[in-house]
Amino acid sequence: MKKATQIIFFCVVVLLCAAQPAKAALISLDSAYGADTITYDDETNLSWLDVTLSTPYSYSEILVELEVGGEFEGYRLATTDEVSILYVNAGIPSISVGFVSENYDPVKSLMALVGITGHDGNLGTGIPFDYTVGHTATLFSDPDWVTVGGLGVYEENQTARASFAAVPIDNINDKHGSWLVKTSVPEPASVYLLALGIGLLGLFRRRG
Repeated sequence: MKKATQIIFFCVVVLLCAAQPAKAALISLDSAYGADTITYDDETNLSWLDVTLSTPYSYSEILVELEVGGEFEGYRLATTDEVSILYVNAGIPSISVGFVSENYDPVKSLMALVGITGHDGNLGTGIPFDYTVGHTATLFSDPDWVTVGGLGVYEENQTARASFAAVPIDNINDKHGSWLVKTSVPEPASVYLLALGIGLLGLFRRRG
């Protein structure tokens, strides 16, 4: 009997350890908006709706669409802190206005998940770059402006950036979306496994 109890305890411990994620992961999921339209962050439990789905709503307009009966009911605008954490969890090493080579792979991967809102960015170099821009919930120092989180990738020299800027709250740009999120509660697999282990232990005791 003691040996059977030890075996069950060992199995439960192994299963519980296996159920814990080793590190933060961004997972592409389907939603009511279509296939691969959600990016789930298993560290923050936030589900990010593709930024491309919320163009061309201005900040003022997106607030209406987040209300009951709106296009994006159930979601909310993410704060700049939450967007920053998403950048970090995506493995982006540098959050700044500059394009750097170390950002290239992680920024490109994140853009592949959340969508590309524009393809003709230009900083005066004559080289176009892909970008993703989304409104956040954070107003700028001027209340008539809202902070936007942006990603950009120069394919020609394989550099990228992750940064923040600001646009007028009534600015309409069909290449600007919004960082929309909702908190998702993952299936508590560890709780189920623990209950299974306790149940098996009780079964063995009754048979003993």
